[in-house]
Amino acid sequence: MTIDRATKIAVLCWTAAALALQTWLTPGWRDLQTINAAVFAAAALLAVVDRRSVFAVLALTYVFPTIINVWHGSYYASFDVIW
Repeated sequence: MTIDRATKIAVLCWTAAALALQTWLTPGWRDLQTINAAVFAAAALLAVVDRRSVFAVLALTYVFPTIINVWHGSYYASFDVIW
């Protein structure tokens, strides 16, 4: 394994750990952990199938506050942990 590959794996693991910790520490929405796990799994699967599918994440970041407002009834900046 090259240093480049090891660094990418380490950064991915560190990011996943930070996401899990922030999700666990965010109060106010009990389904946030389930939604985060589903979004992470779906994004990983889509990236494996076709790397061009990552554009969906970039497109959803623009409409994300509206989606949360419609589904949850209110929007808090700490809910950005999903993305």
